[in-house]
Amino acid sequence: MENENSYPVFSIIMPIYNAEKYLKSAINSVIKQTYTNWELILINDASTDNSLQICQQYIKNEKRIRLHNKKINHGLGMARNTGISLAQGKWIFFMDSDDTIKINTLEELSLYSTYDNLDIIVFGFTQNFENSKGHIVKQVKLIPHIKDYELIGNQVIQLDEQKVFPYAWNKIYKTAFLHSYNLSFESTKMIEDFLFNIQAFSKANQVKCISKIYYNYRKPEHITLSSEYMDNFHLLCLRRMQEERQLLVDLKCNSPKNFKILYQIHIKHIFSSLVRVSTIQTLTPKEQLAKIKDILDHPLIHNSLHYNINYLSFKYLFLRKIMFRKWYHYCFFIAKLYGITR
Repeated sequence: MENENSYPVFSIIMPIYNAEKYLKSAINSVIKQTYTNWELILINDASTDNSLQICQQYIKNEKRIRLHNKKINHGLGMARNTGISLAQGKWIFFMDSDDTIKINTLEELSLYSTYDNLDIIVFGFTQNFENSKGHIVKQVKLIPHIKDYELIGNQVIQLDEQKVFPYAWNKIYKTAFLHSYNLSFESTKMIEDFLFNIQAFSKANQVKCISKIYYNYRKPEHITLSSEYMDNFHLLCLRRMQEERQLLVDLKCNSPKNFKILYQIHIKHIFSSLVRVSTIQTLTPKEQLAKIKDILDHPLIHNSLHYNINYLSFKYLFLRKIMFRKWYHYCFFIAKLYGITR
């Protein structure tokens, strides 16, 4: 009979691209775990700094760490897919190379690792906002608060409302479950985690939410709305809403209450696309206004704001009204003000 410890319980997949500044702290947070039955799969995605050399030093001294070195950069999603194909553990844990996990994370998660019906486990995280010197100036703690045995569709919309659904790194996924449905990441930037979770949750038999924080997410000062700007961000927001709406319909959780939450999130994201435009310093105010006009004039965006949602709160009714009616200058002013004061 095969020894149950011949394979690790957890496969931690860590894509790496030019992460030399934080990589050691990320890897060390895994090595220091109180629970020892794990493997760490480092996917070096053609880094041009010293990340590869750092990885090579670790694999010399720690047999539980494996390294896969890519010659061509293919992005975060593709690196994770490589990790999924290499994973030998019962559970997969996606971890970013500039983040850390608490010392007892795997030990506490292992308490649920033998539950046969569980396919996904969700937990909380801390967002650490850093200044230019790397000092933490603000912390935001986000914790899932979901009843056990809640319908999965209801879990999805509640987790999204609580801002803990879109990410892959505050969850672990049963490896056999991912393989059985051939689940993988798209190469789409910014919402690849969200799209992966939509796939996963729509297929999951049972999801467990733990109201504890295990993950530390680093948010450096140079990561801003303008630095993350993409010309098609508003269309990504649209796809995000459409995918989640379809999941609610497919899982028969398309109640007015859930749709209210969904459309409030969508309105917030479309408005966020306007804020991102208003903070681009390389554009003149006239050019920013023109881009905002292009977003609000897009027929699919306009139609997505057309739903009968009179039951929304005043804040979202107001934002929906000024965007749907294409009050361009008003939208520009509000977005600009929000971008300055946030």
